[in-house]
Amino acid sequence: MKKICRKSNGVKMLLLAFIVAGLALIIPYSVSNAATLGDYEYEIVGGEVTITDYFGTTQRLTIPRSLNGWPVTKIGALAFSGSNNIKELYIPNTVTTIEVHAFARSGIQFVSFSNTLVSIGDYAFYHCYNLTSLNFPASVARVGNFSFDGCNLSKLFFDGMTPPTFGNGAFAGSAIHNVMVPRLAQNRYVSALSGQLNINPNNIIGY
Repeated sequence: MKKICRKSNGVKMLLLAFIVAGLALIIPYSVSNAATLGDYEYEIVGGEVTITDYFGTTQRLTIPRSLNGWPVTKIGALAFSGSNNIKELYIPNTVTTIEVHAFARSGIQFVSFSNTLVSIGDYAFYHCYNLTSLNFPASVARVGNFSFDGCNLSKLFFDGMTPPTFGNGAFAGSAIHNVMVPRLAQNRYVSALSGQLNINPNNIIGY
């Protein structure tokens, strides 16, 4: 009986070794791995990239669709904050989330959002003084608290039939004179934007 138990224990140890080896192959794809490539610092979580820092000086910046073969899906907190050199920003159709303070106090004058963007985090474009207009794709479901506080916005364009959820003071500090929305969704936008004290309902126009 003792010999049988020893043999059984040996089999168990062999199986355990195989399991550990398998986990070693799986874990790098599911946990965070920090890395740097070119002007970007990033981390990989669950096979998707979050950009966490930027070292470049280009004025016309197109965020990469992928880094080292992994899709870029998030712009991390503070990743481009204070990047005064950026004047034009193009976000690819892999990005779904822009996190808090991601582009705060940067020099952006124009931004093209991805058609897959879902969430714009709190203070994401805080004090981007040079931003004067924005076009929100239909995919955007949330514009966070004070996302565009301190910008110089005068025009907003919305493509979606369903308005996003707007956080407190999403566009605070801007004198917005023109908000263009789909005609059939005009009343919905009037309701959704009613908490934004610097947007007059009469300036919400259906197209």
